[in-house]
Amino acid sequence: MSTKLNIGQKLHNIRLQKLLTQGEMAELLGVSTSAYARVERNETSIAFEDALTFASRLEVPIQEFLPETITIYNSNNTHQGGGYVGTVINNYYATSDEVRNLILQVTALEKKIDEITKR
Repeated sequence: MSTKLNIGQKLHNIRLQKLLTQGEMAELLGVSTSAYARVERNETSIAFEDALTFASRLEVPIQEFLPETITIYNSNNTHQGGGYVGTVINNYYATSDEVRNLILQVTALEKKIDEITKR
């Protein structure tokens, strides 16, 4: 089974930054204009592999299309407390709520430091 991603708003923002029409964007990504429009409106999702291709063709990091938080479940092993394995937040892996909260706090503090140093 393939992971599906809804990346419409992110594609829309990139398209506007690059000053492209939907048709131009579709051609760049190798899809039809109607297919691209459906993805941009989040009417359809794309496979992770397609997101890799889009990122490459748009010359943006794949992280642009990934959600900030991903919860991981293990459906093949019941020894993980109901199947919950952990959470990935901004490329950090956490197995408990306490660790996840600490990572969120650190991330918020990093943003505040960046804001202060840019003044």
